[in-house]
Amino acid sequence: MRKEIEKKIMNLASENGSSDDLFNLINSISYIKKMIKNGDAENQYLECKSPQHPRLYTSLKSELAQIVSSFCNSGGGIILWGISTTKHQHSRRDILNSIEPIGYVNEFAKEVNSTIPTLVTPEVNFQSKTIKKKPDSQDGLLVTYIKPTKNDPVQVINDGKFYIRINEEIKIMPYEVIKRMFSGEDSPDLVALLDEKRIKKNDQGFWILPVIISNKSSKAAKDVTVAVSLEKRSGCAEIISSGFRDSSDINPGKKIFIIDLSKVIHRGMNIIAGDIKIKIRQKGKPILSITVYSADMRPRAYSYTIDFANNKFSIKDADSFFLY
Repeated sequence: MRKEIEKKIMNLASENGSSDDLFNLINSISYIKKMIKNGDAENQYLECKSPQHPRLYTSLKSELAQIVSSFCNSGGGIILWGISTTKHQHSRRDILNSIEPIGYVNEFAKEVNSTIPTLVTPEVNFQSKTIKKKPDSQDGLLVTYIKPTKNDPVQVINDGKFYIRINEEIKIMPYEVIKRMFSGEDSPDLVALLDEKRIKKNDQGFWILPVIISNKSSKAAKDVTVAVSLEKRSGCAEIISSGFRDSSDINPGKKIFIIDLSKVIHRGMNIIAGDIKIKIRQKGKPILSITVYSADMRPRAYSYTIDFANNKFSIKDADSFFLY
């Protein structure tokens, strides 16, 4: 039985489509009514919750932690808040029964979104959306998509356990599966960050932007190269760097800085690759693009839209994508 569980989970961990597709499909009250009419049940990718009060009390937080861990470790999944279920007499499955809208659903969504990162480790990827009959209604449903982990298995902080999902059941992950998931990482996962709290303006009028590199994988990153370029820079009077070398002369039409890092980057040991220094001439929203290269990792670019209006700094938009 344990070997069957291991095989199923290792297969599910590499599948992204089913949970992602389900999140995209659940986008209206009418679609959820259709699910109820069809007799849909909780399954590998779907968990329904109908809290009596729009709050995450201690018992519900504990349950949510296990759900998040199990979905992350088993191909991802959807938590549908505001739907009650009924146990089917013969199949013993939890059948979607009725819609029970959550009061002040926007506030409840904020609580769920702020709580999830405190329940598990390492950091997980998730997104939420609310569904209402009317846009200005305070009541509605919440759909939370827990994305599958691409790296180490996800652990519940409170009890220190790893969970998996087999159909609609949550189980403690067998040791053999934990060991295989930890040893299964074969590439680093480098992230380029801009921390607004660390960005300052110096006496010469330059905004100093430290470029932080973080590794989310247990696989150490070696032979790391970081390239930083600036687009839509007409409002910038001067752009210089500290740590990076200016490679604009061999990249015509671009303002680009590059650094080769000699240090090995381990998870939990963030480093500052260097500083980009920008002096602003007029209002504008330049785009800072940071591309990270490393051995055994697909190059990834991070794009930050920066607003320097009213002598203040803020990040208005952020995006990331693989180069190939």
